[in-house]
Amino acid sequence: MRISTFLLACFVWALPITVCAADTPWYRYTRNDTTGRAVQALGPIPVTQIPIPILFGISVGDFAPNFGVPRSGGRTHEGQDIVALLGTPIVSPTNAVVTHIRYGASAGHSVYTANPGNQTFAYLHLDRIHPGLAVGDVLERGDVLGYVGDTGNASGGAAHLHFEILEHTPLDPFPRLTKNFTAKEKITFAEKLLADLPPLEANDLRTFLRASFPNEFVATASVEETAPQPSTNSAAGRVLAAAPTDLTHDATGEGVTMLQLFLINERIGKQGKALEEVGATGYFGEITYLALREYQQTVGIIPADGVYNADTRAQLRRKAGLPKVIENPVTTQPTPPVEAVPTPTAVATSPLMLAGMPQINLSKDDTGPAVVWIQQFLIEKNTGPHAGVLKTYGATGYFGSVTVAALAEYQKNHGITPAVGYYGPLTRSAIRQ
Repeated sequence: MRISTFLLACFVWALPITVCAADTPWYRYTRNDTTGRAVQALGPIPVTQIPIPILFGISVGDFAPNFGVPRSGGRTHEGQDIVALLGTPIVSPTNAVVTHIRYGASAGHSVYTANPGNQTFAYLHLDRIHPGLAVGDVLERGDVLGYVGDTGNASGGAAHLHFEILEHTPLDPFPRLTKNFTAKEKITFAEKLLADLPPLEANDLRTFLRASFPNEFVATASVEETAPQPSTNSAAGRVLAAAPTDLTHDATGEGVTMLQLFLINERIGKQGKALEEVGATGYFGEITYLALREYQQTVGIIPADGVYNADTRAQLRRKAGLPKVIENPVTTQPTPPVEAVPTPTAVATSPLMLAGMPQINLSKDDTGPAVVWIQQFLIEKNTGPHAGVLKTYGATGYFGSVTVAALAEYQKNHGITPAVGYYGPLTRSAIRQ
């Protein structure tokens, strides 16, 4: 029997779809397996008011409709473009199931998800897809899909998210993008994202978010006081004071839980109340850091750096009525502030020399002296806001998202295409000129 061109196309392009009728779009997941059942469990009712998928920096009213506008070759635009800062996290605005992950010349890095109401959401031109994301993953609202970029045929243009809603034919997303995630939701989603990343990458992304979105990422929503002020001489405080263990960003375990319970009990200000809303998770993330720093500032602990160390412990001992102790000098050294980054692999002691320019290709997650040279070069050239963010971070020798954004910024300003933050022959040639 001859297989029609359409069915052949379905078989080739719609994997993992195994059933593809003439009226079934390629992106629709139809397999009757565990993933298919998860798709069905999303329910028959579409979400009509969709939160903006870009986690920070974009709100309702920050973009205009562009669905249906003319494109080259007689095409029309089939989604909503939302211009945003390169590298900003993109999250699923609804519960969803990942059905396709693609790397194409046109759409670039892209993710397709099944969503309630038998609709498909598509996220195109991503800078990168979130590590570990796979077809079949069941997502909760706020789970990270990837990061704003300009891959595919958007290369060299402004970084943006191309967002589509598909139901046999493309639908205009703009009338449904009517909600913003709350401040508390944004911080909670970011906490979960940072907890899932390796420590070096988490530090890199945290610095990028703090520098780029101080009014959203650093500030948390005020929470109304709904409970009486508890006793300040809490059991959690006594346990903390008696255990000489330093705690800082990305720490986990019982010590972190005790610290969170203590800060919740104290409820000194809005950051402590925000922590109360999230609860004692046992993970030392941004909310815990802000609540601890608020407590230190209030009771006069210097430095108020959001790190639980000997100075804070001594204050808790006094508060809990425990005897004064002299800790081992090795353990009393202050833990570096949260903004601290890994020691650079190499540190230049002389002005940056062109002769030292790396002759190897470099990209995200590379490390070493060559990366240090590139970072120092970008800081010295200072071509825009991303270079300023990199300057606050320093030449760490780790090629993370901050370095990618700063290099892409330099490339765009000097006409290097594609300006995607990859250090290769074109960039080396431009630097020599």
